[in-house]
Amino acid sequence: VKVRTTNVSESDKQSAKVFFQALTGFWDLKGLIGLDAFGRNGQLTVPHYVSEVARLDMWELGEEHAQALHEFREQAGPGSSVMIGDSYGFAKWTGTKYDLVVIDTPQGAHRDDKGLTHFEHFDFLEETVGRMLKDNGIVVLYCNKAPYDKTKEGSHGYDEYAEYDFDAWMTARKDFYGDWGDVSQLSEEVMLDAYRRWLHVWGWDVKKTLLVPCFSDVEGKEPYAFRLALELAKR
Repeated sequence: VKVRTTNVSESDKQSAKVFFQALTGFWDLKGLIGLDAFGRNGQLTVPHYVSEVARLDMWELGEEHAQALHEFREQAGPGSSVMIGDSYGFAKWTGTKYDLVVIDTPQGAHRDDKGLTHFEHFDFLEETVGRMLKDNGIVVLYCNKAPYDKTKEGSHGYDEYAEYDFDAWMTARKDFYGDWGDVSQLSEEVMLDAYRRWLHVWGWDVKKTLLVPCFSDVEGKEPYAFRLALELAKR
């Protein structure tokens, strides 16, 4: 994966802070084992809950973020760890079962270390509930209602992945969310229904949900994303 990294916007930081304040108010995380599966340098997600969980593992592809994540590890509970490499590969062989998994994958298309292409969090969500989540657990997702084509509109400061392919991304969204016509603009209701439907297929019931809209980080564009927490129970 080739990536040009950029700084996270202030609106992203504020959106994450608001969401995780709600999350830690909604669920008691004390005693839980957590995973931040696409941690980057940790600034968006990790500081908001690292002191709440009993242990936190952090995975990240970019070696340049290792030092920042290790600083968070020092704040985390005993047994916490940092692993640098392909999160899809880690998910296939880890023997750990988690109570909480935070999945904030790169948007669009990205490849794992085997060259296989993945879109948003779709594949990793299935890996999570299939291999790594305890029979009762919480999954956190970053959900994009209205992706924009940065080849036409510009990247607006986002990380840029060489694999970016807007048309392929839209096809993957249609496969996951269902044929609702223009999948470049979906409602929260349609997206929530898709998560419930897929999780049911995979053998899970959604017990509780927490949805918090994100502030727009693109000037002139209406808010287009939300963070979603799903409390799941295996059937």
